Amino acid sequence: MPPRKVSGGRQATLSFNHRVTKAVPKQSAKEAVLLSKKTDTDEKKIGKIEKIEKATEKEAAEAVKAEKQAEETKADDEPLAEDVQQSKAPRVVLSPLEIEADSISDSQIRRYWRSIEAQSLSRPVHQEGMGLGEKVLRHFDVSSQFGPCVGIERKKRWMRAQRLGLAPPIEVLAVMLHEEAEGVENVERSSFDAILNASVAA
Repeated sequence: MPPRKVSGGRQATLSFNHRVTKAVPKQSAKEAVLLSKKTDTDEKKIGKIEKIEKATEKEAAEAVKAEKQAEETKADDEPLAEDVQQSKAPRVVLSPLEIEADSISDSQIRRYWRSIEAQSLSRPVHQEGMGLGEKVLRHFDVSSQFGPCVGIERKKRWMRAQRLGLAPPIEVLAVMLHEEAEGVENVERSSFDAILNASVAA
């Protein structure tokens, strides 16, 4: 087919001048409905979020109000300064194990120590002049089945052994509690810990 001739002898050049010449179809009815549904759901989500925020604000306000009421009742129930001075002894909260250990008598501790002495072949000469409590605690220090004794307090070591299921003797904890009550110094510190720290300092 022969090319068409344009009047004037020259074919005009095409120039779009950065304009879109293609016809863009308008939104179909289906797309318009989908867009309106999306905006509806977005508005519902925003509404839910706002409700949640308002609810949390109300809960926070109620919590603050309850705290203020508790403080007011506590202030009413607080004893006078004179009463506080009379009861200055610190309240120590004991665990169930410590309560059980505190109920152990000295005769039970002596019986426990006798059973340990019965296992040794010779008389412990290096322990002459020591009290029963110190003997029990030092034996606990050298009992390696309860873990290392250096760098940890005796009570923490006992509790750790209990948590690990190593069944440390309750009499040892009882001795610690009795010695603490009597005000004996360095009950919590292992004898080896003291020796090693002294040699490092020297």
